[in-house]
Amino acid sequence: MYFKNFFVNIFILFGLVIAWSTVANGAFPDDPKPCKYGDEQCIGKVIGLIAREKYGGDDSLNLSAMDPIPVKKFHIKQGSDSPVNIDLLFTNNVGIGLKTATLLKTKGFGKDLATKHEVIFKTDKLALVGDYKISGKVLVLPIHGSGKSNVTLVEPKITISWMGTPNVKDGGATHMKLDKFTVDLEPKNVIFNFENLFNDKFLSDNMNKFLTDSWKETYPEIHTALTKGLAPIARNVIQGVFDKHPYEKLFLESSRSKMPIKVVILLVAVAIGGVIGDFPDDPKPCKHGDVECIGKLFNYFMIEKHSGDTNYDLKSIDPLFLETLVVARGAESPVNIRCSMNGSEVLGIKTLRFEKKKGFGKEIAGKHEISGQAQYLSLVGDYVITGSVLILPIKGEGKANITMHEPKYRIGWTGSPYEKDGATYMRVKNFYIDLYPKSITFNFENLYNNKELSDNMNKFLTKNWSEIYPELAEPLTRGVSFVANQVVDRFFAKYPYEKYFTN
Repeated sequence: MYFKNFFVNIFILFGLVIAWSTVANGAFPDDPKPCKYGDEQCIGKVIGLIAREKYGGDDSLNLSAMDPIPVKKFHIKQGSDSPVNIDLLFTNNVGIGLKTATLLKTKGFGKDLATKHEVIFKTDKLALVGDYKISGKVLVLPIHGSGKSNVTLVEPKITISWMGTPNVKDGGATHMKLDKFTVDLEPKNVIFNFENLFNDKFLSDNMNKFLTDSWKETYPEIHTALTKGLAPIARNVIQGVFDKHPYEKLFLESSRSKMPIKVVILLVAVAIGGVIGDFPDDPKPCKHGDVECIGKLFNYFMIEKHSGDTNYDLKSIDPLFLETLVVARGAESPVNIRCSMNGSEVLGIKTLRFEKKKGFGKEIAGKHEISGQAQYLSLVGDYVITGSVLILPIKGEGKANITMHEPKYRIGWTGSPYEKDGATYMRVKNFYIDLYPKSITFNFENLYNNKELSDNMNKFLTKNWSEIYPELAEPLTRGVSFVANQVVDRFFAKYPYEKYFTN
């Protein structure tokens, strides 16, 4: 209950005890290595290594696969005294997103175990995907339904802490007992997507938008129950490891954990090469602010790397997958529609070509922007639409293809420096995309359940694209920007900023 099975695995992965102490017969695994007492930088590198390289599991650490995580069943039930009065059952779910976790801060883990120990880290997202069944009321609105769901915590900060208490066992060895154990989860946003609410797609989309827009009111109502339910389970898992191994044996300064020189050399290689990494040889980095080189590098990535490249932690950008995109305009707009697209893809990003840039100098903080033109950009997928366009009613569902021809583009963000593992990285903030097409072709299949009417409406939409697009540009580019932002942020999170450039 209360998300226990899902979130407890987070702390199995990132609890430092797993990083240092999951050993057999007194021998530590070769990868990763234990750290010195209180060495926050080493701790961060070990956790980073496990997150990026070991999320699929590691027998030498007794570590099960963490991404994805199977979650068979859990139950949330809030009473009538809560504004979120729901009975929510999740079954056959998986948790996704742990492999992007990074350490923010640690406390404790010194020679004196009788103190507070704390680990704080974050991840890009934690998504829970599977089957659900819900009934009850959220704020003032009734809710019921069953089907597929996706609940995503965006950029959550995760904190686990406890007070260490010495526990002397048989043989005189001192172990650490975990007291006053707590867990906290602080997301920047929560995105809800429950399919088939009320057995009506239009009502379901509206309710999901309401839940997501109201997440600041909704999440606090389940936060306390979630973390209190999680804490004892997470504690039992971590306590089990501390019960097995004496505290001093978890660190390099113990005489029983000294390693031969070749292992020390390997540890340095893991810390420098495996965690921070060498910038790939292909392509070569540019000098700061070198417009011509940066342009060639950008075009190279569009042409050669659009399917993704693990060297840069770069996922596919063509096609670029958009799970859900909703475009809605009110009655004050001449394009008074609600159009939701699911399982959509953006095609044509590989045709983007560089023309100009701003930023990308030695200073991270500030505006960075690339502009140019593409041959085409197409949004394809399943759609549902209702409303009116100009003066004509529109309604239908089926397959859609919206293609921009020769669009000019601007892609930009504000750079924000942050420290990780002793190096400076760039965080991407205030991300935006602007698109200025020469024309647009609309093709919504099955409008009005009548091919002739559908063909005529698509011709009307295409002919009047210049009046229609300005009404749709902001919600359309905002939806694409959300996904593109994650791609760019992951790209710059792979290496320190200076490694993308030559001196």
